[in-house]
Amino acid sequence: MATLVDIEKISQNIKNSKLKAVQALHVAAYGEEGRPRLTKRDLKKFPRFKLDRESSEYQAKVGEIKNNLNSSDLTAICHILNLDYAGQREDILDRVCTFLNDLSVSDDIIDEQEDVETEDEAVEDRRYTDESESKDRTDEEDSPRLQSSAGTKA
Repeated sequence: MATLVDIEKISQNIKNSKLKAVQALHVAAYGEEGRPRLTKRDLKKFPRFKLDRESSEYQAKVGEIKNNLNSSDLTAICHILNLDYAGQREDILDRVCTFLNDLSVSDDIIDEQEDVETEDEAVEDRRYTDESESKDRTDEEDSPRLQSSAGTKA
């Protein structure tokens, strides 16, 4: 995965999330809130931190995020990134920073995307089946009416 837009669910979440949540993610990713109307676009292009987790640069980035965002901001970011938001603030912070550093999609996100695709297919199948059954019922219902109305005219 090269950028956040390459992860379909996250791309959708960025598109559909409230501005405050998107701005919090922008702060985590770029260190600033971002320009109005460009925040979502910029986030979708975010490549990743590409830092060694043991480096002082990574620790500085984690410290910057910790100082600039509160717990509700981190929770909102977790919702956008499809990350688990349970646990202490430090746990959530670590989860967010690890994800933004690696942009590695967990099996849960992949499974969820497959579940959504399967659900969409099932809904489409039901819709097709329902339309067919509805059409059949309409045809059946129309036939007796035509016959009974024809009988009353004679």
